Amino acid sequence: MRRTAATALVLLAAITVAIAGCASPRSGNPASGAPATSGARPSESAFATIFHVSANANSGSGAVAVNPESAIPDPGTGAGDPRLTQALLPQSAAARYRIAWLPPAVVAMPDRDRGSLFIPLRQTADPVAGPPECAEWTAGLWSEVVTSFDVPGVQLAVDQEPRPAHADWPAYSEAIVTGPAQVLDSLADPPLPADCRSIAGQPGTYSGGVRPLTAARLGQGSRAFEVTGTGKVQVWVAAEVVREPGFVLEVRMPFQVSPPGSDPAAWLGDITAVACQRAEMTLR
Repeated sequence: MRRTAATALVLLAAITVAIAGCASPRSGNPASGAPATSGARPSESAFATIFHVSANANSGSGAVAVNPESAIPDPGTGAGDPRLTQALLPQSAAARYRIAWLPPAVVAMPDRDRGSLFIPLRQTADPVAGPPECAEWTAGLWSEVVTSFDVPGVQLAVDQEPRPAHADWPAYSEAIVTGPAQVLDSLADPPLPADCRSIAGQPGTYSGGVRPLTAARLGQGSRAFEVTGTGKVQVWVAAEVVREPGFVLEVRMPFQVSPPGSDPAAWLGDITAVACQRAEMTLR
């Protein structure tokens, strides 16, 4: 079933040939890894929004209201490269659901409004909070871009797919970063900060950590990890980051809004590989 769905995803992304650099979708085995933990500045609004959208889309009502958050302006400076939105995996949900979700977007740095929710509402975060250096892992790659690489020449494409067309596909978000090589190298494979390996929850936050996953190499280099929880929730998010010539890509999958019985970690390699192929083909 998973291999059939993965093939459908390849067709959906209009990729019919293997592109050098990004591997073809992998086998259906879940990634595995040794523990290591992290917490970070979560975007609580973004985390709440993915649940709100999912509940709205599954309410059973035939009419779905337009998401009022679509009125939030792009905080970037000038127009972004339109090829970046084309490089993202296309939204596959039925049109009647997509009207309630935010469209893909490109933000050209510098970011003129650090408090804007324009970017985090299009990305999958989690409720684990910790030192600022952990945000790249728990909130997402976008957080490191806007805090450490908020300079002209850096662009960020973001999108979220809370309800993929295939019933077995997990929800996911995707981010693509372009810019100078030194920026991309810094984002691609940073060491996991020691303070992010295990974080005790503070009032209003959750305890958790980052668990690196063992996964087949993609592109010029890749890293996969899970943001873990404690108690009832053992894993909040599975994510993978890939470095390719000219861009860095991240795919994040939330466990709490995936179809019953699905395993986002098992899907992570396949969907990341297809996303990488599409981005490489579009941006080459």
